[in-house]
Amino acid sequence: MFITTHVLASIVISQHTPNPWWAFGVSLFSHYLLDIIPHGDKPIEDWLQRGSHLKKSVLVFGFDLLLILIFFFTLYSKMTLPGPSIVLAAIIGGILPDVLWVLYDMHHRYLRHTTFSKIFIKKIEPFLEHHHRLHHYIEHLIKDKLSPQFLGAIVQLLFTGIFIFLALFPY
Repeated sequence: MFITTHVLASIVISQHTPNPWWAFGVSLFSHYLLDIIPHGDKPIEDWLQRGSHLKKSVLVFGFDLLLILIFFFTLYSKMTLPGPSIVLAAIIGGILPDVLWVLYDMHHRYLRHTTFSKIFIKKIEPFLEHHHRLHHYIEHLIKDKLSPQFLGAIVQLLFTGIFIFLALFPY
């Protein structure tokens, strides 16, 4: 799923969670649950593999971030939000699996021989490798069985719409 969908789900979760730890944990779990659902990003994955992967990844991330900011600033005044620590913990939990995925991917593609990678990433590399395999497994439980791929994109748009509605009307 796009990070936008995970952030919107995390905002909804934060509206119904009593403290930051619960918000973080439930949002983390929701990330994996949402990633089981096929989400039609195969064309984007194929596009990323052609040409400059890093530039295209930054472009996709920038677009995702722009959508998050547009949704947040458009809906902020209409939403009922708990304290900032709960919202922030929920969002961190909701995007952490993708952050770990990107860290693993960037390490293997570009950073392997940098000082940063040799000092920091090497220490957590076994964890990142395990997480990468787990995340890949979860994302492909149903994904490879869905045809045609555009149905996944429709599902992702549907979930995004549902989370926007739930963020606006939490009760």
